[in-house]
Amino acid sequence: MKRSKNFKNFCRSPLRLRALLLLQLLFFFCCSAFAQSKNERISLECRNEAMSSALKKVEQASNYKILFTYDEVQNYRVSVSLKNVSVENAVKAIIGDNPFSYKIKGVFISIHAVKKNKAVVRKNELSGQVVDEHGEPLPGVNITLDNSRIRGITNENGNFNFDLPSEEGVEYVTFSFIGFKTQKVHFRGERMKVVMKGDIREIGEVIVTGLVTHNAKSFTGNATVFKGDDLKTVGRQNIIKSLSILDPSINITENTQMGSNPNTMPKIRFRGESSFQGFENVDKSGLMNDPNQPLFILDGYQTTLSAIVDLDMNQVESVTILKDAAAGAIYGSRAANGVIVVKTIQPKQGQLLVSYGLNTNFNFPDLSSYHLLNAKQNLELYDRLGMYRNDDGTLTPAYNQICRWVAQGVNTDWLSKPVRNVVGYQHSLNLSGGDSRMRYGIDLNYATNPGVMKGSTRDNYGIGVRLSYNYSDKLLFNNHLSVGRTKSKDSPYGNFADYAKINSFYPIYDENNKLYKNYYCEDETGSLSDIWGNSSNIPVNPLYEASVGNKSTNEDLNINENFSFDWLMLPSLRFNGMVSYSKTNSKAVSFLSPRSATYSDYTGEIGSSTPEQDALKGRYTLNQTYQDNIEGNVMLTWSKNFGKHFATASAGSSLSDSRSQLYGFTAVGFGDEDESEPAYASGYEKGGAPANSEGHTRLASFFASANYAYDNRYLFDFSYRLDGSSQFGTNKRTAPFYSLGFGWNVFNESFIKKLGFVDMLKLRATYGEVGSINFNPYQARDMYQFTKDSRYDGNIGVLLEAMGNKDLKWQNTKMYECGATVGIFNRLDFSMSLYNRLTTDMVLPITTPPSMGFGSYISNLGRMRNTGYELTLRVLAYKSPSLNVYLFGSATHNKNRILSISSALEAYNKKVDSSTGYSGNEYKQLTHKLLTKYEEGQSTTAIYAVRSLGIDPMTGKELFLTKEGTPTWTWNADDKVVVGDTEPKVRGTFGTNISWKGLYFNATFAYSYGGQAYNNTLVDMVENSNKYQNVDKRVLTDTWQKVGDIARYKANVTYRYSQEYTYASSRFIQDYNYLQLSSLSLQYEMPKKFIRPLRMESLRWSFNMSDIMYFSTVKRERGTSYPYAHSFSIGLRANF
Repeated sequence: MKRSKNFKNFCRSPLRLRALLLLQLLFFFCCSAFAQSKNERISLECRNEAMSSALKKVEQASNYKILFTYDEVQNYRVSVSLKNVSVENAVKAIIGDNPFSYKIKGVFISIHAVKKNKAVVRKNELSGQVVDEHGEPLPGVNITLDNSRIRGITNENGNFNFDLPSEEGVEYVTFSFIGFKTQKVHFRGERMKVVMKGDIREIGEVIVTGLVTHNAKSFTGNATVFKGDDLKTVGRQNIIKSLSILDPSINITENTQMGSNPNTMPKIRFRGESSFQGFENVDKSGLMNDPNQPLFILDGYQTTLSAIVDLDMNQVESVTILKDAAAGAIYGSRAANGVIVVKTIQPKQGQLLVSYGLNTNFNFPDLSSYHLLNAKQNLELYDRLGMYRNDDGTLTPAYNQICRWVAQGVNTDWLSKPVRNVVGYQHSLNLSGGDSRMRYGIDLNYATNPGVMKGSTRDNYGIGVRLSYNYSDKLLFNNHLSVGRTKSKDSPYGNFADYAKINSFYPIYDENNKLYKNYYCEDETGSLSDIWGNSSNIPVNPLYEASVGNKSTNEDLNINENFSFDWLMLPSLRFNGMVSYSKTNSKAVSFLSPRSATYSDYTGEIGSSTPEQDALKGRYTLNQTYQDNIEGNVMLTWSKNFGKHFATASAGSSLSDSRSQLYGFTAVGFGDEDESEPAYASGYEKGGAPANSEGHTRLASFFASANYAYDNRYLFDFSYRLDGSSQFGTNKRTAPFYSLGFGWNVFNESFIKKLGFVDMLKLRATYGEVGSINFNPYQARDMYQFTKDSRYDGNIGVLLEAMGNKDLKWQNTKMYECGATVGIFNRLDFSMSLYNRLTTDMVLPITTPPSMGFGSYISNLGRMRNTGYELTLRVLAYKSPSLNVYLFGSATHNKNRILSISSALEAYNKKVDSSTGYSGNEYKQLTHKLLTKYEEGQSTTAIYAVRSLGIDPMTGKELFLTKEGTPTWTWNADDKVVVGDTEPKVRGTFGTNISWKGLYFNATFAYSYGGQAYNNTLVDMVENSNKYQNVDKRVLTDTWQKVGDIARYKANVTYRYSQEYTYASSRFIQDYNYLQLSSLSLQYEMPKKFIRPLRMESLRWSFNMSDIMYFSTVKRERGTSYPYAHSFSIGLRANF
């Protein structure tokens, strides 16, 4: 009764009643939540996530509260994929086999570490698991006990378990694995859980020179490293094109003649020129004899420019540009023009990884620089100049024929006829895998690169096989065999200039719908007559030439076998070596059809030729080249940490042997284009015979390098190389090369660290001497030539062709450089380099008296200097968890000066001074080549011409200045002076990189300011143009016509067929500044949740455009022999 009364009293209190109701509601809610939790089902996706993160996901997806100790779970990672499972089963899956238990009480789940029962693991048993930092098991990890006689290895799941002898006392266990830091773990007689940390440095943290690998922070040299993805971001054409966009020190000389021809190799310059070009034959496809070309290293071995251009960009891991002596002196005699080191992707261990890449390239001809007359404008020009008139002023039959064509509406767009919009494809397939002992990789690639001129193409096929065998954790063997094939074809449509020259009033087909071969007219008697009034120069339909079966093809087969080993003899001592063999076979074939219009010149009368002339029609030329190269080196490297001191030293030796053979002949006299093989020829060309030449060079070297760093603050580098080459005189076969480098990591000083915002501040200075040997293999030897035409007693005689020089020595380049690198606020990075390169003992010809029988011999004469600077800036303009915006820019300047030259160059300069520089005649389109001179005190890029005061409005004639500054009406080659320089004052790039979630955007602009150009379009297509052919529109608008005209160009047709020509004049020198949108790219990384059902690891889409817009202060035709092209590509990269 008392309790009931108390309860009634309790209920009468409003406050107490509310509390009771609240408790009832809370109890009901908890029961309901518990009941719902018991039946709750969730879905969960975790990939290599920390266990703590996975448990939090369960908590967020359910009504449970999960309790655990972070320190107990922090070293465990989880990979699960769960769909519609209970919360309890999700927790079980997350815990898995790991040493944890769980307990559910209401809405709380508590996770506890299981205390190991030491009795479970015997003292004489060693067991456990080894995983990486992401929790993935590591198979094949080497396990070593204190007593090295006892060893073990983890299985495919990373587990190990083996018995120990009962008498064996184990205190420490060592775990080692390639690519991971070796760990020494204390053994407590319990099951072990070992997490190994990777020892793979990020690209950019190391400098790979091909021979020695340096730590970037302790290296004093100037080297720039780009990842393979960096290269593909700005373009997918080839490595060299991407490098020229990313780094202004790599300059591709603009080729206004060959444009976008896929079979023309780029001409590369690195910090100016260190040799003269006037006496070198640089070939279009390989540039093998270019003494200013950088050295190319591919996976530790020297290679060619064409091999780098044709390399599949998907195989590239990184590219390093070695710029100064400290970086490149390890290559000694080959490093004067810089070194470009390419490293390809190596196979990785694990399950089979399949990677496929596809790039679809679209190319469109760029004809925007051409501004030619149409048919009516051509006729207007003839009326203005009084052309196609007889002596009595009456119109010629040729003029009447042109009028008929124009009246019929003929206005042929010849520029569009030989070009096309074209699509090319690049396929790459990589398979890799293996375990800790054996790794393998197979690379397949196929690329079609059709050009915008019809019929031109360059196709590449390749296969590579890589094997890596880990004999132990201290000895590694690598082998890479690759076979590549390149097939290229030149366009049968010939020279694009032929389509720019032919007049628009010429029709393509005659009234019978057949291609015109030549263009004629009917005279007063009804007979055929030539259009130009000269039967030896009849206008030719260039499309006819494309139909007769002309061809020009080239095939290359490249085989490379590379073997290397790496032996870790001691923790601080490493011995490695490499052997490489490469073989290249090239076959070049060209065929000129006997029906070619070229043979119209044989015809004395229209449509007729003699039997003797017919027997010479058709030409077949074959050249076959065989090259073999073997190269090997060994090197011993020591490195050690002594407290704050770090030192490393390397020493080694290398040998190389290169041989080449060239065979060729030209056959003539073919019946038809279908009979284009040499068996159908009537014989060799007149005075011709099969040709053969060979080359053989050897190079032996000893090299050493050392690096020292104190407290990662004070840095020192030294390298030395002694080279001996067969290319130089017997008295000067060997030469030493060396470099010194000093650096100061100011950012590691305590007074800088206190600032808190300086991430990097490094000062460096280097000096060294390097060389260049890209010359003729027998330039130092006496050369003899066989006399095939005259024999004595049945034997072939020889004549001395060139005199050798026993004292010919190495060309030497002294390099001075200093620089600084700055990084602040984790947002801004800036670097600056100042350089001075002095080239001495230049390899040049010296003129000899005519009585010696040859014009010159090779000696060491001439000096040249290049000075300049390079600046780069990168700014993180905006940063958030999902959006990053980077801005970047670069600038470079180079100044070249010739200090002294040889007598042969002086003789060459005299020839230039006495030459007009023009070739051709009034009926064939003129070419007005600006001839380069090499004078002391000037640069190799200086432009020489006679100074002009302009066109006199009264007479229409040009007024010149002599060297002494006196006005004259007479052009004289002796009055040529320097009027400009093609080297700009500054050039570089700027742009932005933007990343937002999985989307990446890049825009890169290139610019140039302060240079000059000799505008050949104004010379060849305006003032000196052949008015009987098509010309630039400026002939109509800007040419002097009558007294008082203020004009830029004079009229050069004086009377009927006569023309007056202007030679090298400063009037055609123009300031050359340009801005180009070089690259625009967009990439998207597909979210993993969309691609995992397809069993894909990653999928990336990309879009890239190249050479999009071009603004220039010089208006001239670009791509005169082969047009330029706009291009864009769509690509994907998928990993399975």
